Amino acid sequence: MSESDRPLDDDGFLLARESADEARPDDRIDDERMDEENTLKKEYVEAVEQALEDGDTKAVYELVEPLHPADIADLLELFEREQRYQLAAAITDLMTSEVVAELNDYVREDMMEALPPEAVAQIVDQLETDDAVQLIEDLDEANQRAILAEVEMEDRIAIQSALSYPEETAGRLMSRDFVAVPEHLTVGDLIDFLRDGRDLPDDFYEIFVVDEKHHPVGTCALSWVLRAPRTIPLAVLMPIA
Repeated sequence: MSESDRPLDDDGFLLARESADEARPDDRIDDERMDEENTLKKEYVEAVEQALEDGDTKAVYELVEPLHPADIADLLELFEREQRYQLAAAITDLMTSEVVAELNDYVREDMMEALPPEAVAQIVDQLETDDAVQLIEDLDEANQRAILAEVEMEDRIAIQSALSYPEETAGRLMSRDFVAVPEHLTVGDLIDFLRDGRDLPDDFYEIFVVDEKHHPVGTCALSWVLRAPRTIPLAVLMPIA
């Protein structure tokens, strides 16, 4: 049912949809893959399964590519673990944040462990910091490090900063606008950079200091920077661990 076909209430507002099926996204496909209840047909699922068994990744991709993200998630949940891994490997670039958001928690965590780090990093790059943290927070540290190594530096710093706080704390949940600079700068270098003002957030109170590999090594409060002589290295301003 289109928006124009839905009934209006007494005040002229659209009435809420009456069923879960009607609440599915408007751009969800409606063709031979779907049954009358708007779920994937058994024959279609079996076709994907057969293509997986045959090792025909091209056929798998062509079968899955037209699906809406919600249906790709449904398809993944229908398969056993090993088949799910094979399917995800065949459609890596279709594993978007929209697909991941539709997966149940168990399958989502399992998929993040199965996908290569670069594939997970592509998904992480599409998410807000708090959503990205939620996506990888239950993975072991080795997997987290491998994924974050593939993420853009600024996103990596924000995610690592959030992960340093315990779950369900304000530090874990708050949004972050930040500035990251190399550790070899002096206070004067940093002030000149800040005054230049290119690509800086509107509000920030802390400077993240990173090494040559873009790994965070510490932070400097903006109040310390403003009070220190220009010749002082930033490393001196960072608190001692």
